[in-house]
Amino acid sequence: MSLTNETKPPTARVHPVDEVLPAPRLFILGLQHLFIMYAGAVAVPLIVGGALGLRRSTIGLLVNADLFVSGVATVIQSVGIGKIFGVRLPVVAGATFTVLSPMIIIAQKYGLPAVYGAMLCSGVFGLLIAKPFAMMIRFFPPLVAGTVICVIGLSLIGADVSLIAGDDPAAKGYGQVSHIALAGLVMLLIVVITRCFRGFISQIAVLLSIAIGTLVAWPMHLLDFSSVHSAKWVGFSGFFRFGHPKFEAAAIISMCIVMLVTYTESTADMLAGNNNLLIVAVSLAAGLLPAVAPSFYEHFPNNFQVIFGSSITSTVIVVFTLNLVFNHWSWRRQGTESAVEVAVREGAVAVNVPDDGVKVSGAT
Repeated sequence: MSLTNETKPPTARVHPVDEVLPAPRLFILGLQHLFIMYAGAVAVPLIVGGALGLRRSTIGLLVNADLFVSGVATVIQSVGIGKIFGVRLPVVAGATFTVLSPMIIIAQKYGLPAVYGAMLCSGVFGLLIAKPFAMMIRFFPPLVAGTVICVIGLSLIGADVSLIAGDDPAAKGYGQVSHIALAGLVMLLIVVITRCFRGFISQIAVLLSIAIGTLVAWPMHLLDFSSVHSAKWVGFSGFFRFGHPKFEAAAIISMCIVMLVTYTESTADMLAGNNNLLIVAVSLAAGLLPAVAPSFYEHFPNNFQVIFGSSITSTVIVVFTLNLVFNHWSWRRQGTESAVEVAVREGAVAVNVPDDGVKVSGAT
């Protein structure tokens, strides 16, 4: 006697969070994570090393150590150890800009050994408060998460300006139209791919945009791989290169406070990922560029400078346009909307999800 659909035992379903994607998709998504995090990860040791006047070879060792620790932390964060360590989400753990100012101040006052001593103590402090902090998740509503992520983005505007326009506003090549246009093209591609495609293609919008931008930069002679030939494939920075850790009370307290801020930053970052976040990020970035760097558009036509040289007008134009494209443009590719998406768009509320489909009610 065969089992009917009604009498068959239910098959165990894997929660989407625990689902393991096919290897090709994992590789591409991991590559995108790598490209996104790399610039931010290496920027921290570069800035710290430059502020402290370290030699280029020494800064290279800091970058080496930074990437090594980021890799270890990423594995622990993604895979997890027991039920305490690791969020078990596909995230890349990199250096945070939160530590920049405290690290530089501590190093200038007490030396680099005091930085490492403070780091070690704050690491132990972070492990001790990890579990209690996880129980405070209800205190991170969209208001808190959105505010923290907003500040994270705003703190990086200055670094973005230097990467696009250059470090010295007085330099002859500062703010070249071609460089700014290339950066604008990459941002435009991210928006277009995110909006016009769905599923996997939409998820790798940043990777595709970076790849296309790199191809465009090639004939512009913006790619230089000359120093890659002399670089080693594998490097190790060693232990206690700057001396044994030094423990200073003020430095330890400062870094422990930074650890709390980092926890807040990470929690908010993992709880946030809809289209409105992209709209806000792009709009604020476009609006604050002329505020952070008044000469950013100095090589553009006068009419363009009048409009986009103002933070207010540029922000209004960008946010208004993106809101129309993402939230009011009703075009959908044929056959791509799911039942839930149709229900949400038409004002319905999903009340349950039985085995044989989605049932919705409460249309308004």
